[in-house]
Amino acid sequence: MPETSYELYGHFDHNLDDKSRLLIPSVLKEQLGTAVVITAGSGKHARIYPEPVWRELKATLAQKIPLDAFEKHRIFMQRMHNNCERATVDNNGRLTLPRFIREWIGVKESTPVVLIGNDNWIEIWSVSGWETYSQGYSDDAVNVALANLSADIKTPDTTQPAPNNEVVA
Repeated sequence: MPETSYELYGHFDHNLDDKSRLLIPSVLKEQLGTAVVITAGSGKHARIYPEPVWRELKATLAQKIPLDAFEKHRIFMQRMHNNCERATVDNNGRLTLPRFIREWIGVKESTPVVLIGNDNWIEIWSVSGWETYSQGYSDDAVNVALANLSADIKTPDTTQPAPNNEVVA
């Protein structure tokens, strides 16, 4: 997706402070930068995107979704844009979580959260939400996900010219 690769990896247990601020672990903060977009993710988690990744994601969607197909994707696009906010990581590495994000993931001030580095973004989960979600990490589920990923990687992108500049049909 993004031209610039991020390396936002790891599992971190943290607490929101009494002002709903999240201390971003230093190993993630270095990669994340200060300008971010926070959005509601599926499965009752939130995502923190570095702003360049967010811009590239939006550009990719705009390029791939024809305008006449917008209605078919409207609910996703509304959720993506209506439940997001630009934010800044402060000099101390803290990020204030907006109220709508705290409500979405089910946390309040001064409560524990789980941060999951997912390459180009960070996921924020309530502890119970992460425990429920990660129970689905069976070997079978991982193998199915890997098979789907392999199929997607092998499927040519028909919107891009082939190496000899012929359009793949």
